[in-house]
Amino acid sequence: MSKNDQKITATLFDSEKDHESGNVTIETSSSGISIRPHGTGTKTCEGGSPIWIERQNGEIRIYVWADINQEDPTHVISLNNAKEEFYKEKE
Repeated sequence: MSKNDQKITATLFDSEKDHESGNVTIETSSSGISIRPHGTGTKTCEGGSPIWIERQNGEIRIYVWADINQEDPTHVISLNNAKEEFYKEKE
C-alpha cells in the first residue's frame, strides 16, 4: 500500500428514521477513489465498488454501475462544467 492508498469505512445514516443505516467503504489510490456502500457490487468483480472517481486528461469523471448485471458503467459523469471558474452570478 502506497502513501496515497487509504481505506475508510463510514456509516451512512438514512435521512428517514424508519430505515437502517449502512456502512460505506471508501478507498483511495494514485489512480482514483472507489466508493462501495455495503451490499453493493459490480458484475465483473464480486464486492467491487459501483462508484469510481478518476482524473483523466485533466478532467474529473465519475463512473457509476447502477445495475449489477451490466458490465459497463451505466453512467459516466464529467465534472468539467462544475469547475468554480465557470460559476456565473445572477444578473
